[in-house]
Amino acid sequence: MKDGDEGYTVPWALSVSKEGDCYLRKNYTIQSEPGGTVKLRIKKTSNGYIAYINELEDEKWSREEIDMSKYVEVIGFGDDEVIEISKEEELEQALRDENYERASELRDEISSVKKDNPLSRFIKRFKG
Repeated sequence: MKDGDEGYTVPWALSVSKEGDCYLRKNYTIQSEPGGTVKLRIKKTSNGYIAYINELEDEKWSREEIDMSKYVEVIGFGDDEVIEISKEEELEQALRDENYERASELRDEISSVKKDNPLSRFIKRFKG
């Protein structure tokens, strides 16, 4: 997949490590359209992959050992979360630069996004 591309794969292409980090299996195919069990929407960004798990109401994942050579990391679970990640990086930079006014603004923006964060909903869906 190229940056900006979207597609669909099976939910079990997503794995959760013992530490709670999420990964996609490299050897699973991405289809252009959903159908049957192919229903997990994936998007490639310049920073990594987004897995839209919030679109799958009934899916649950168990934690497991991850062989990192077979996976790529999931950086988010919805477009809002990717924005949140970039805002957190910007907040860290503002603090390093001692730009406390900007840091305060960013903190408020981040907290408003986190109120109904797809990651928060996802964490509640682990079986183990």
